[in-house]
Amino acid sequence: MNYRITSNPATTLMAFLAGAAVGGIVVALTTPKRGAELRKDLGQLGGKAKDQMGEWAEAASDAMEEITTAGKEKADHATAQVKAKAEEVADKGQNAWKDIKKGTASAGNDLKDGLTAAGKELRT
Repeated sequence: MNYRITSNPATTLMAFLAGAAVGGIVVALTTPKRGAELRKDLGQLGGKAKDQMGEWAEAASDAMEEITTAGKEKADHATAQVKAKAEEVADKGQNAWKDIKKGTASAGNDLKDGLTAAGKELRT
């Protein structure tokens, strides 16, 4: 069987946070303290974890906003470039069509003149 390992940043972050929380609780519970001290320490640990998660969430939100803005700017730039190239190709196509029409008209006139001259020669 072929297994493919994929990494999702959100899953990795949640696993890290869960590990940190479990580690903190284990340390707090295995340290010899009275009940009141233990509850106080757990409360402080929970508060620190909450603050840290808030900071990480804000940092992740800011990073996502920067990525979104940069992506939009690049997409807008690419769209402008494609539009400019499309207009350039369309202009070249119109010019080529005009040249073809002129060349066809000129060739038609030359053919007409040639047939007229050939007809005159045949009559004489």
